[in-house]
Amino acid sequence: MINYTPLELASLIENLRSSEWLVRSVSTGTWFDQNVNMINAFSALATSLATIALAGLTVFLVQENRALRKAGTEPEVVAFLRPHPDGNGAIQFVIENIGKGTAFNVSFELIYDQEDFKSHDVLIENDQKRSLTSILPQDEKIIALLGIGYVLAGKAKDGTGHPLKQFEVRLSYENSKGKKRSKSQALNLLQFSGLCGIFETPAKVKMATSLQEIEKHLAQMAKSVGVLRNIQDITSVDDSVRQHTKTSPSNIKEGRGNE
Repeated sequence: MINYTPLELASLIENLRSSEWLVRSVSTGTWFDQNVNMINAFSALATSLATIALAGLTVFLVQENRALRKAGTEPEVVAFLRPHPDGNGAIQFVIENIGKGTAFNVSFELIYDQEDFKSHDVLIENDQKRSLTSILPQDEKIIALLGIGYVLAGKAKDGTGHPLKQFEVRLSYENSKGKKRSKSQALNLLQFSGLCGIFETPAKVKMATSLQEIEKHLAQMAKSVGVLRNIQDITSVDDSVRQHTKTSPSNIKEGRGNE
């Protein structure tokens, strides 16, 4: 049996009364009734914030979809230099459409030092007679020969001793809606400086060269066989050494020798 002092018993009764008031307040909704305005205000604020966030997300998605549609139909024309794919030591000037759409009315202009181009035997130049390229589909290229690598590098016997100077290419083209695009790019031969093996002959070119050599040998063998066909054996039972004579094809067919 638990014994309480009068003071402890009074404290216990007071606690029970407090608990009973709290339970009665919650059960009757007194706290909610007193704070309903605050709850409604917070609810309205949360709804407003969610609406603003949804509107911002919608605007973002619209912009992203517009950018994706534009990227899917927009051309992108660039210019660059590259070693000749056959590995013959030449440098190519390339204009390529790397975009997703077709480019129309493509043109380019070179901005360069004429004396520098001349001293390095550059094979491409501005030509007033050159017309626009009406259509340049996706991944298609315009390729021209810029020059020979060692000459462009100034290493020729009568060369300048210094590489071709940097030059500029001004590109102009239109998209499918006729909107004109213009850009400038700087091209520099020194991008290949210190790179070894960029002129390696591709395997298919090596194979073609080998086949040409085989063809030459076969042609020589055919000539030798032709000569041997005109040799007729005329050895008889009285000869101690095999005897041959040259004959014409008609005599071989007829079985007659020609001394």
